[in-house]
Amino acid sequence: MEPTNDNNRRGRGRQNIGDEKKIKKIDVRFTEDEYKSIIKMSQTFGLKKSELIRNRILDNTEPLIINGLELQRELALLGEEMGRSGNNINQLSKHANSLNKAGRMNESVVIRFEALFQKYNIILDELNITLRKVIRNKGKSLK
Repeated sequence: MEPTNDNNRRGRGRQNIGDEKKIKKIDVRFTEDEYKSIIKMSQTFGLKKSELIRNRILDNTEPLIINGLELQRELALLGEEMGRSGNNINQLSKHANSLNKAGRMNESVVIRFEALFQKYNIILDELNITLRKVIRNKGKSLK
């Protein structure tokens, strides 16, 4: 007799998730494009095809797909704002360096730089939070 372990009670066969054995099977046919999409999602999320399908059907009571256009618009707005802030920060840095070399550094330049840099960091934090939600939800709708 083969040794047993917690993951595999008899040392052979498939691993059960939880204590319940999977005994029911559903056959489904997909088009070539649908199947390619499933393979791509499986690779993207790092799940087996059966786990992906099971999770997408049984674990999601919310809509299954991110509104891609809305996400794209939000990320574009964040990117535009970050670009403007980054441009202002670069211009202010260049100006501050030239003033510093000339010995005419003004406190107002430093104050403006700090304000722009804080705004930039806030936007960067919002972007990170949004991207973490996308990654964590793996295709669930964003709230």
